[in-house]
Amino acid sequence: MNERIKDIAVAAGAKLNEGFYGQICGILMSPAELEKFAELLIQECVRCAEGEWINNGDTEHNRAVSGVIESIKERFGVEQN
Repeated sequence: MNERIKDIAVAAGAKLNEGFYGQICGILMSPAELEKFAELLIQECVRCAEGEWINNGDTEHNRAVSGVIESIKERFGVEQN
C-alpha cells in the first residue's frame, strides 16, 4: 500500500493491521472514518491539481485545470481545508 494512502487512512482514524514484514493485511474503520478517509483523499487530489495549476504559466491550461478542480469539489461535495 502506498505510504501516503496509509498516512491518510491513519489520519482518518483507521486501524491498520500489519502482517509479516510490515505489510498491511487489513484495515478497520467505521463508516464515519471511511467518509473522512474519502474526504481527505479527495482533498489531496485537489491539492495536487492546484499545484499543477499554480506551476503552469499557460492561461488556457490553468483555466482547464481550474475547471477540473471545481468539478472534483462539486462532484464529491468536499470543501478544501
